[in-house]
Amino acid sequence: MRIIGTERARRILPPWASLICLTALICPFLSVRAELPLARLTTIFPAGGQVGTTVEVTLTGHDLDEVAALHFVRAGIVARPKVSASTKQPEAGKFSIAIDPTVPPGLYDVRAVGRFGVTNPRTFQVSSIPQIVDKPGHTTATTAIDLPLGTAVHAVAEANASQWFRLTLKQGQRAIVEASTAGLESRMEAVLVLTDAAGRELAHNRLGNPLEFMAPSDGGYLLSVHDVIFRGGPEYFYRLAAATAPDALSTAKGSLRWPFPPAAAFLDPLSAGGQAASVPIDQTPHDRPESAKKIQPPCDVAGQFNGSHSRDWYTFDAPAGAVYWIEIACQRLGQPAAPMLLVQHITKDAKGRETAADVQEASEAPPATNVPEFSTATRDPKCRLAVKEAGVYRLLVRNLVRGLADQQIVPYRLSVRKESPDVRLVIVPESPLPDPKDSKDVPIWSTLLRRGGVTPITVVAEREDGFGGEIQLSVDGLPPGVTAGPASISPGSGVATILVSAAENAARWAGPIRVTGIARIGGQDTRRAALPGTVSQSTYDVATKVVVVRSRVSDEFMLAVSDVEHAPLSISPATQPVFETSVAGKLSIPLKFTRRAELVGPIALKPAGHPLLAAVPEISVDPKA
Repeated sequence: MRIIGTERARRILPPWASLICLTALICPFLSVRAELPLARLTTIFPAGGQVGTTVEVTLTGHDLDEVAALHFVRAGIVARPKVSASTKQPEAGKFSIAIDPTVPPGLYDVRAVGRFGVTNPRTFQVSSIPQIVDKPGHTTATTAIDLPLGTAVHAVAEANASQWFRLTLKQGQRAIVEASTAGLESRMEAVLVLTDAAGRELAHNRLGNPLEFMAPSDGGYLLSVHDVIFRGGPEYFYRLAAATAPDALSTAKGSLRWPFPPAAAFLDPLSAGGQAASVPIDQTPHDRPESAKKIQPPCDVAGQFNGSHSRDWYTFDAPAGAVYWIEIACQRLGQPAAPMLLVQHITKDAKGRETAADVQEASEAPPATNVPEFSTATRDPKCRLAVKEAGVYRLLVRNLVRGLADQQIVPYRLSVRKESPDVRLVIVPESPLPDPKDSKDVPIWSTLLRRGGVTPITVVAEREDGFGGEIQLSVDGLPPGVTAGPASISPGSGVATILVSAAENAARWAGPIRVTGIARIGGQDTRRAALPGTVSQSTYDVATKVVVVRSRVSDEFMLAVSDVEHAPLSISPATQPVFETSVAGKLSIPLKFTRRAELVGPIALKPAGHPLLAAVPEISVDPKA
């Protein structure tokens, strides 16, 4: 077992050893850093622009002091502070973004860079159609503003009101209207209602999908837009686009975003190790056992559920001794789904009569790594099929979600692949300990190091096809004066913490860093780069203690180093950095406090960094100890 201390010391113990090295990952910095300024970006408005144009945007967030730059990964998107015409000085929180004509339409991460670090990313949509920035006030049908086809409007919802737009259509002309919200990291849940000039409702959509309409006659039609419970304000913005064809509306290219859950980050492209056959959607009904569709593993099947009671049957031949993993991807594709799998072995007697024996059933997803910042939980099931007897096997796929419309199409992927152990990794900024302690709030966070300080990075692992070994972690791209203690994800565990430290004289810096994992799989070292992740939104209900966290993959994992402040407190082992005890033993760890500021109130200490430390209680220390 490899254990890491803050002094970067480590010791390797053989598997038979009855000792456990407890890491000195003492984490008072979590509560300390929660009280210090940290740049966080809540919104950028408007959240997009047209290629070949320049758009003026306004930022909102926390601790955006001295923000002088916006960071885009994509070359060709350049931001400059907006300069006041009267004072000739930059206007706080306002930038002009120039989008080069060569930038392809898509979703791009943008971050603000200032005194208190690099913020979390927010989504900026580059589109090929003209963009209009809305002004408030058109909250009645008589004050509706024009929404030309082939145009997008960026607007902010007003509380307790609807905003009205006018569509001018010809008889028989098709119109598709889409309000983009959560995909742009808005809190709004948009409701669209289309009426005629007399106020009669002609179409509506309350589920966040595009609204489609065929004009019965020439004239003007009114569209009202509001939040589902009439919330409003800067965090309830939306992009409203109207077109005659769906291709002109959405820009899907970009990092993984809502409605895809975080677990979708681990999905492969439509292949299985590059050797499986891809089967296109077949419209031929195979909803009965006798009409089961023939497949040949390893393969990926693109299928679809139709309504609430839809089911599909598949059949394949399998040799004795083969081992397959059978998996459904549906909820991870952003669909309303709770799929189930049933595997049957089919035999026939001398008269040809068929008998089906249930072999495997899976209606629950495998255990998830429930890290608040990036939970891998999913409703998509998977199962391992070890073929004991050669023959014909039949597979049933169903969606257990009820209440869907009869013809509502829910696409899914069915994968039947040979066993291939592997691991996937994601890194996220570790948010501070919640306050109060019984809160489950997960704030938007970023990674900032002050001189002499330490900050944690969380690494989440998704283990594939039964792989349970150790994963050694390393960090690349760190600037001079910044170090990262070596770390590993313990066998069977799904999470680890990397501590990144800044020297007392570390220089100011901001840039991307990379985390790599190395695992011993099949007798060979397998290297996997960790995907960067971020919390997009977190909504916490104080009364019910329920939190809804939306996380996603980002373009980069950014680290900032401050040269204008020192960490107020650092903690390190007072003696040796590695401590040993038996599993049932007790351990005394002397600590050294380095104070750079006056501390008020007790210091809460909690060891972390290894699954066995989870049960160790938090202790309180006198700030002058």
